[in-house]
Amino acid sequence: MARALHIIPSLAQGGAERVLVDVVTHTDDVEHAVLLLEDLPDFYRLPDSVRVYRLGISTARRGSTLRRLMAAARAGLILLRLRPTVVVGWSYVGHVAAATLRRYLGIRSVWTCHFPLPPSPGEVTDPVEAQRLETYRRLAPWADAIHVPSERLRVRLAEHGIVERVTVISHAVDVSRFQSREVAHA
Repeated sequence: MARALHIIPSLAQGGAERVLVDVVTHTDDVEHAVLLLEDLPDFYRLPDSVRVYRLGISTARRGSTLRRLMAAARAGLILLRLRPTVVVGWSYVGHVAAATLRRYLGIRSVWTCHFPLPPSPGEVTDPVEAQRLETYRRLAPWADAIHVPSERLRVRLAEHGIVERVTVISHAVDVSRFQSREVAHA
């Protein structure tokens, strides 16, 4: 049986988080575990069959260097314990982690991209956004698959040089409501 480790900042919002809940709820042939990076309250509750690990990193206060190193060590122990066959990154940090694990440990890497449409290459003026896009360009070769929810996002990533292994998978997320009767809220 495949073992998937999903890396996502938290379950405190409703877009990618909702899709993650659907994925782990409706795939019986995969053993799922979720690594939550931030210390935010959950908006969604995962099924009891899914192991949840919390690193407790706060994006608001960033924490001390020691705290971040301790979180990285905990993440390493979780990897050793789970021995995932695939790592699914659900955010920028999740994508970086998945690509890094692919490069150095050979663990299959999947990116699910649920983020705002990046600006066109000539329109990038924010240095943080420019660095983020450069990191994506450099790490994209280490993703075995990149899933995007729209053709528009696929085209925009291609404009930034990310073209290989990108697949459009239209997720059934009602962006006007972000709710479902089947999934319990925490």
